[in-house]
Amino acid sequence: MCLKESKSAPPKPGLKRQLSNKYQDYKMKPPVSLFRWLLGMSLASIFSMTYILAPPYVVTSIFALLFRYPSAHAAGIYAIPLILSILTPSKGRPWIVGMLTPMLDYFQFEMIIEDKATLSDNILNKGKNYVFGVQPHGIISFCGMCSAIHPDGAEYRTVKTAVASALLHIPILKNIMGIFALTDASGSNLRKILKRPGAEGSVVIYIGGMAELFMS
Repeated sequence: MCLKESKSAPPKPGLKRQLSNKYQDYKMKPPVSLFRWLLGMSLASIFSMTYILAPPYVVTSIFALLFRYPSAHAAGIYAIPLILSILTPSKGRPWIVGMLTPMLDYFQFEMIIEDKATLSDNILNKGKNYVFGVQPHGIISFCGMCSAIHPDGAEYRTVKTAVASALLHIPILKNIMGIFALTDASGSNLRKILKRPGAEGSVVIYIGGMAELFMS
């Protein structure tokens, strides 16, 4: 989760101490190996390339199937990923998210959760639900991804992230990005989620929406 210091409201002493400790820990960390750095870059590139390549692949697959180009057999083989994606719903997969930790080293990502014990107790034990307001949006929110990947956020991986409904229907894209537990950002769907207790009734919302996407 990205933290931004407010000019009118300075961070609490406890938070400043956590930031200082995290900075000291970061300076004492051994250098990341080149292999792990390259692995993190490769994993992050999967999501970037999916955003770039999935739409044209879907269009060309439909074209190939409609016109049987260059042949019906070749078009069928080319469209297999598209067909499998259409038949497979978007689904959160926390176990896959937990395997993406090299991305944390590539982005040099550190996470601080203020009063983590209280937050965990409220969500996991008392069944309270939360709406997490997150920024920036960006084309791809690698900050949000890293928050889910980080071991400190492992217990919150079932908390759904609200996205535009189109993302949940675009083949390939919905399956790759869907591992982060995405849900429709429509008002009716969010009201239904917030009626549930605990993590299942909590949701992450990128408050800048589509406007911020193109400005960040």
